[in-house]
Amino acid sequence: MKVKLIFLFLFLLMPVSLGFSADIIDLDNYIDQSRQAWNVSQMSVSIVKDGEIVMEKGYGTLENGNLVDENTIFGIGSVTKMYHGMAIAKLIDAGKINWNTPVKDILPEFQMPLFQEQIDFTDQITIGHLISHRSGLSDEVMSIYENDFFPVVTDAPKRIQFLSSYFPPGEALNYSNPCYQVLAEVICKLDLGGLFKFKTIHEATWKIHLFKEIFQPIGAYNIFFDVNGVPFWQKNKLSDPQRLKLNDGIPATYTLEDADW
Repeated sequence: MKVKLIFLFLFLLMPVSLGFSADIIDLDNYIDQSRQAWNVSQMSVSIVKDGEIVMEKGYGTLENGNLVDENTIFGIGSVTKMYHGMAIAKLIDAGKINWNTPVKDILPEFQMPLFQEQIDFTDQITIGHLISHRSGLSDEVMSIYENDFFPVVTDAPKRIQFLSSYFPPGEALNYSNPCYQVLAEVICKLDLGGLFKFKTIHEATWKIHLFKEIFQPIGAYNIFFDVNGVPFWQKNKLSDPQRLKLNDGIPATYTLEDADW
């Protein structure tokens, strides 16, 4: 079985005042010690306080010999879900949908798998159920993907029916990547309208929407949707596969191709 590991370090509510250089030095040492203790070969950290960057630094060395810095490009895996969530929230603020909008109102082709092989909850699934992983949908991601990077975008809402339904909507929580694949379809449908059926336009619109609504306003231009989209002159800034040792001592490799970008 292919093992995928993503270590996300969140330094929240640190008991230090970032306004003093001594605290930054202490934090820098703490981060580096933690990185080495967890055998994380490469990572970057940026801290923003009151709208100002007070620390940005890379840790480790790439296999090409370059030092990791604030411009090193990492695959961030499921952290990408927060961008979809933000895009949906902005559509709600714009009055186009709400958390209780049935998914089928936006995507008529959306079809849930039958719960216990007999109950159809399709009409009850809302935007809120998808974004909170409470739809009951399973996490069988690869069955709806065309390849490692790009989903079969216009077919995903239909293909959902071939997955599994674990519980009635809202009754429990089950982490589900397909939930966010459907949310991506919602974003595109609301942006594209009648052009939704054209796959090439669809994929471009999804990227443009996220860039226009999220990345551009905050000046985040060094973001790419897949490794193939990284310009050749920046390939030397790509992070390397993260090799970690599991409890049984067997090395596990998280490759660039495994990452969501």
